[in-house]
Amino acid sequence: MKAGNERSPNTEDKDNQKDKKPEKELMPLEFLGDLTGAFLNSRQLMSEEFASKFVGQISAIVIERLLGMTDKEIKELDKDGLAEVLYSFKCFLTLGTEDNEASR
Repeated sequence: MKAGNERSPNTEDKDNQKDKKPEKELMPLEFLGDLTGAFLNSRQLMSEEFASKFVGQISAIVIERLLGMTDKEIKELDKDGLAEVLYSFKCFLTLGTEDNEASR
């Protein structure tokens, strides 16, 4: 009976793989510009406190994503697309910071 209640090692590994979630799904790089660009004209709708906190949270996501780029992504990177993402991100940073602070 004991043998009938035990799983073979192969079965256990397959079950664990099904239950495992990916470590972290990464946002496609082309969407980073859309994420930050969507808020560029909304500064007048935000209080200074909210803008500062919001920009900080979103910028942490964007920076984490850029620093987490894989070697494959870097090799296949569209240089013009990256320039657009970085420009949009820089403009987004000005919502919650002073202009000279965002340019660093």
